[in-house]
Amino acid sequence: FQWGVFSPVMRLHGNRDPQILPAQPYRDGIAQCPTGAPNEVWSYGEEVCDVLTGCLALREKLKPYIKALMEETHKHNTPVMRPLFFEFPEQETSWAIIDQYCFGPDLLIAPVMHEGMRERDIWLPEGETWTDLATGESYSGGQTLQYATPLNRIPVFIREGGQYRSLLNL
Repeated sequence: FQWGVFSPVMRLHGNRDPQILPAQPYRDGIAQCPTGAPNEVWSYGEEVCDVLTGCLALREKLKPYIKALMEETHKHNTPVMRPLFFEFPEQETSWAIIDQYCFGPDLLIAPVMHEGMRERDIWLPEGETWTDLATGESYSGGQTLQYATPLNRIPVFIREGGQYRSLLNL
């Protein structure tokens, strides 16, 4: 869900267990999906509801930025989700990191990749100043941070002075 905020299309549905076979496999010629778990953000308890509600609010704030990225994609065929080497091809480290990406040119995303993961290393490309979305703290690029990843936070860093920085009212 948190990762979906920083994807071109955020979808809030999915194939959830337990699988429940529908009484009718087809209705009016349309296959019925056998998903069983609830989908509503409030269905998982207050703590999770607060986290998911925050994600929805953040996605809403990102709309002008995402719109600009989609226009750029349409005009120039640039991807919205970019491997680090797309933005920083001259930096050798950017070619080796497979678990971070840029969402457009101005956001660096470092998703939590494993259940129970509460800390991770994050490489910040050099020659840039990066601001932590969660704390507002700024870091010089060219370093690797050991970063806490509590349940309520996906690590996101804003590239200062970036192309669409003015659209990020975060």
